[in-house]
Amino acid sequence: MPITVILDNLIASGKIPPLVAVFVYQTGERNRELGCSQPFSDFAAKELVPWVRKNYRVSSKPEHVTIGGMSAGGRMAAYCGLRHSEVFGNVLSLSGGFEWWPGALEERMDEEPGWLTRQFVTAPRLPVHFYLAAGRFEHWFFPSSLLTENRRLRDVLQAKGYTVEYAEFSGGHDPVGWRGPFVDGLMALAGFKGGR
Repeated sequence: MPITVILDNLIASGKIPPLVAVFVYQTGERNRELGCSQPFSDFAAKELVPWVRKNYRVSSKPEHVTIGGMSAGGRMAAYCGLRHSEVFGNVLSLSGGFEWWPGALEERMDEEPGWLTRQFVTAPRLPVHFYLAAGRFEHWFFPSSLLTENRRLRDVLQAKGYTVEYAEFSGGHDPVGWRGPFVDGLMALAGFKGGR
């Protein structure tokens, strides 16, 4: 997905304000790092964002910081919002893998799908805004469905009083389907409501 080109075009057309975008290289430990990892969320909040603030002229307000990702990255973005709302005021999740549970990668069935959603159920409401999007054809995960779990997280967040924008696109788990929701999500979280 040509994210840098998309960002340049959105900024040039005035659809989002100028911003600093930071991309985190994923190592061979991607599944562990993005599996609701406390060390990874602490790294993002306590090392990465302070480094960006030190080296670039950016806002220190959480409502001006968006963390986002696709698939496992979308799940991790939501986890970072849960753990570090003092840093991340906005979460952009595209096809977030919310069917995940501890032990899912080892195929352990001692926990049921939707672990992160249950954490939001029991946690107090936080000052975080969400944009969630999922494809209507993302029914491929057993024993749960990525689409169903995205809808479930949306419902839980709304019931807790969060500001949530939710979209479904006609597609599956791929960058082609994520382009439109990526643009819409950035504009929504930045407070820009203009069309594409």
